[in-house]
Amino acid sequence: ISVWIEERGGRVEIDISDEGAGVPDAELPNIFEKFYRVSSPQASASGSGLGLSITKGLVEAMGGSVSARPRTDGRSGLSVLIRLPNADPA
Repeated sequence: ISVWIEERGGRVEIDISDEGAGVPDAELPNIFEKFYRVSSPQASASGSGLGLSITKGLVEAMGGSVSARPRTDGRSGLSVLIRLPNADPA
């Protein structure tokens, strides 16, 4: 897993990437739904399908957004991008 954090345009962006089996494009819109699990034969059998749903709820409650996409560096896996408002340090 790799994590990149960057401030951009008054927001904090957190990009988390893994090197797992990835998620088929057709299933990407569903992965933030409660209890959703990828149906791919390469997908891990563990988990309840709640992690990304909980993540989405927490991020949106803080005024942010979350999205997922295949990795863009040629490796297998998934990248999840979290965008949060930058907290005012004052």
